Amino acid sequence: MAERPEFHVNPDHNTPAHPAARVVTEFSVSAVDRQVTQLAALDLKASFVGAAAFALIGGFLVTLVTKPPTSQRLEDLAAVTFLLSLLALGGVFYSWWPRAVDVPPHPRGLREVHWNDSEEVVLRAVADQIAVTFDNLKAVETKKARGLKISIVSIGAATTLGSLEVLLTIIVGGP
Repeated sequence: MAERPEFHVNPDHNTPAHPAARVVTEFSVSAVDRQVTQLAALDLKASFVGAAAFALIGGFLVTLVTKPPTSQRLEDLAAVTFLLSLLALGGVFYSWWPRAVDVPPHPRGLREVHWNDSEEVVLRAVADQIAVTFDNLKAVETKKARGLKISIVSIGAATTLGSLEVLLTIIVGGP
C-alpha cells in the first residue's frame, strides 16, 4: 500500500485553509450524503419486496386453505413455493437488520478536539473521518444489496413456480 505524503500545516491560525482542503471536504461530505440516500433507498426497496412476500404468502395460504392440494406434485410445489417465499422474507429482514451508520463530522468531537487547531487541521480531520465512514458505509450498502437480491430472486422463483403449476394444471387438465 502506498504511503500517504506527509501533511504539513501552517501553524498560523489566522491564515485561511488551502482551497483544496475545502473542496476535498465538501466533496467528501457530498459523497457520504449520496451514500446515506442510497442506504435509505435500499431500505425502501426492501419494504416493497417484503410487502410482496407477505402478499404472496397470504394469497398462497388462502389458496391452500380453500382448496388443498390433490396430488403429491402439487403438495411438493406448495412446499417449495412456501419455502422460497420465506427465504424472500429472510432476505428482507437481513436487509433491514440494523447496522451502524455513522455520518461525521461530529460536533462534540470537533469542539473538544479541534477547538484551538487551525482551519486546515480541522478540515483534514473531517476529511479523514469521512473517508473511513465512506468505507464502512460501503460495507453496509453491500450487505443490504445482497439481502435484497436474495429476496427478489426468491420472490421471482416462488411466483414463477406457483404460476407455472397453475398453467400446467389448466393446460393438461389435471386436478
